[in-house]
Amino acid sequence: MHSLSVCRTCPRGGAPETGLRERLRALIAGSPIATGLQLLMVECVGSCPRPCAVAFDAPGKWRLRFGGLTPRHAEDVVEALRLYKESESGNLSDAALPYGLRGHVSARSPTFACPKTLPSTGVPTPFSGGVAPSLSPVPK
Repeated sequence: MHSLSVCRTCPRGGAPETGLRERLRALIAGSPIATGLQLLMVECVGSCPRPCAVAFDAPGKWRLRFGGLTPRHAEDVVEALRLYKESESGNLSDAALPYGLRGHVSARSPTFACPKTLPSTGVPTPFSGGVAPSLSPVPK
């Protein structure tokens, strides 16, 4: 299952921007990309300095976060989501993204729940054995 998380509180400190959310809902509703997709309206995606923000996530894939988005980016977000769903690792380069999203990636994060290899170095991550120690369940 893939997820598209859309910040519903962007921009903080001002009136929330709804155009991007509404445009994404309209583009995804009833389209083939909706298969196997959770569209989540979340409290915060963690890109407050660059609102508005969305993030792509899936088990075993890198998490991609995009910031500085407006309703005019919605089609590019849906196209990037299609590319993300089709990719094995989820780690899309800027060059692979639709032109309108280049320069809007604000974070790339490996999924700690499964082994990852850093693409630029080929060096296994310190968490290649599984969940990072700091993310282990807290003893009761």
